[in-house]
Amino acid sequence: MKNTTKQSKGLVLFITILSLAIMGVGGFYIMKGFQGNKNNSGVGTVSQNNFYTLRKNATPHQKEIYDQLSDALNQDVRDDQKTAGLVAQSFVADFYTWTNKTKFNDVGGLQFIHQDIRKPVFDQALDNFYGDMNYYLQKGDIANTLEVSQSTTKPTKNVKFLMQEEETDSDGEIRKEAITVDAFQVEITWTYKDATAVKTADFQKSSTITIVKDTDGLYSIVEVTDGQPTDTNNQA
Repeated sequence: MKNTTKQSKGLVLFITILSLAIMGVGGFYIMKGFQGNKNNSGVGTVSQNNFYTLRKNATPHQKEIYDQLSDALNQDVRDDQKTAGLVAQSFVADFYTWTNKTKFNDVGGLQFIHQDIRKPVFDQALDNFYGDMNYYLQKGDIANTLEVSQSTTKPTKNVKFLMQEEETDSDGEIRKEAITVDAFQVEITWTYKDATAVKTADFQKSSTITIVKDTDGLYSIVEVTDGQPTDTNNQA
């Protein structure tokens, strides 16, 4: 059952595009394009691990979380639940922060999105949440807008995630088997710094984020919701 409660600005259409990419168009793997961690910031990046970078004009919270994430990734034996939680925090800290964005297409946090849905997420963000950001960027008032200053996660849960639904033909014969994978589910809340150009109370402040880990050890986000677990019956 879908959550029908009114959602705050920012994440609503982002949720929609992720849901469409995974379920509404016949499977996760058909959404190709926008490969790699393209950086549109124009300010450069630094790296302390083999998977993710940090923009040079990162906020204090982004730096803090990135240091913790790098430390977790560089361990000989990783704590998957802890690392997944830090990936979720890193995404939120960048995607929902406008104050350090320098271009209209500088969509934060894309490197943490699974590559197969990165392009539609990018497009949807530009049309909506980052389209709103561009208004303040053009006004020269971006520094007085959204900046995530703190985030908190509940203990990460091990869950099963449906990557591809079963497909059948007109006779009911299975054409494609359903693909279910192990995943991590992170419930996260965050706060914004005080802002003069926008009302931070109008924007999203919580979410439930689902993350998978590939064979190379890369953690990537496959689903973002409005703060409620997508299906508690799928918990491992």
